Amino acid sequence: MGKHKGSPLQAQNGSSSNSLQTLDKSKKEDRKTTKPPPSLKQRIWAKIEASLWVISAIVAAIYGDGHSNLPGLLLHDRRIRRTSLLIGIGLLVINFVFNVYLRVWLQWLKGKEDWWKAAPIATPLATISGLCAGVALTVALWPALRYTAPLSVAVIFMGVIMAPHLLPSTIFSTPRKTGR
Repeated sequence: MGKHKGSPLQAQNGSSSNSLQTLDKSKKEDRKTTKPPPSLKQRIWAKIEASLWVISAIVAAIYGDGHSNLPGLLLHDRRIRRTSLLIGIGLLVINFVFNVYLRVWLQWLKGKEDWWKAAPIATPLATISGLCAGVALTVALWPALRYTAPLSVAVIFMGVIMAPHLLPSTIFSTPRKTGR
């Protein structure tokens, strides 16, 4: 067998480097296209939606089991499974650390917008730790709240996730670098 010169793309187009460079440039340009900023109506709706989730989370925490609020229930009720509760809290701390790393360190302080390139494993690990924390907290609350435990945990999680949307957008914007 003789030596193979060039790829099938070279044989078809006659020039390998030009066609490959054109493909690479078009892929890079597709990635760099940005969406237009959301309209005022979209931003207002996002704030209303976030507010409703936060209010729902507060109501779920205050309502608890109907007799005592959720913090009181977690601290004093003997029906709560303490091992599952501690595992869930530990996983929430891990999730919080991942989120601080992604949002504050990478995006805000380092100015990197593309998390997948900067930390490709951080987002899946944060997702897994958040889901496992939800399951562990549901298991911990099940004896006290029964069928409302998954709903309470989900609503409180969504309230916590949506709470940063209520902060002014300038807090997490990329800091401007001065020429000094």
